Amino acid sequence: MPPPVGVALLEPKNVQDFLGTAFLGTASIGEVDGQNLASTEHKVEMSPGEHTVKIYVTSGYGAKHLVSSKTLMLTAKASHSYRVNGTIIDGYPYAWITDEKDGHIVAGKKPN
Repeated sequence: MPPPVGVALLEPKNVQDFLGTAFLGTASIGEVDGQNLASTEHKVEMSPGEHTVKIYVTSGYGAKHLVSSKTLMLTAKASHSYRVNGTIIDGYPYAWITDEKDGHIVAGKKPN
């Protein structure tokens, strides 16, 4: 069900691959407009307009576990849902936000 008019939803995409118990990667929302979010929040309601979104990106496991963050500007549109994505490649964090309706990247950069 789409969000009501006047509200945009931002959902983290938790991409988790397991090899036994090896945690390989995830992206999650850390802050929206300077407000810290609980690590258990998986959906954020916000008004349409400009928002600053801090995304935490993790990759690897054990001694090779990396954690980083990227801050993106999102122009949220009414009645749209967005998904947070991220990865770390060669130590560099990538984060991007896609529109759930059409899959287009609306903020950030996806790795090549």
